[in-house]
Amino acid sequence: MKKTLIIVVSVLIVLGICLVAVLNFRPKSLIGSWHASPSVSAGYLERFVFQSSSAYIYYPSEESGSDSITGKWSVVGKVLILFEKGNLLPTVMNIGEVETETDKAIVYDKKIKIGENTYWRYTEETNLWNVKGDLIIE
Repeated sequence: MKKTLIIVVSVLIVLGICLVAVLNFRPKSLIGSWHASPSVSAGYLERFVFQSSSAYIYYPSEESGSDSITGKWSVVGKVLILFEKGNLLPTVMNIGEVETETDKAIVYDKKIKIGENTYWRYTEETNLWNVKGDLIIE
């Protein structure tokens, strides 16, 4: 009985380590600031900022007037997992591969499908915005 318990505990520890490794996967190609439109007209639409530290900020469209959401992020297979600060249950969304934009009329070179929307990476920088979504100019 004691031997069985040791085996079960050992297996659970190994599975836990594997789960932590999977949940810490953050592809470098996703790091940067992403916008739900290939251009900015009267205001920003939805935006994501994915940082290499696993932090993220989600900004709703400016016209919505909603507050930004912060938390931690990870990718497992083709699933983006967002652990919102203060929320016990994560948000899970399908995520595509980062692709090169082929339309020469679009100035952003990378795009990705997150959930139902396509986002364009307008910069690899992740510290351009404050939590309110305002551009920080130094």
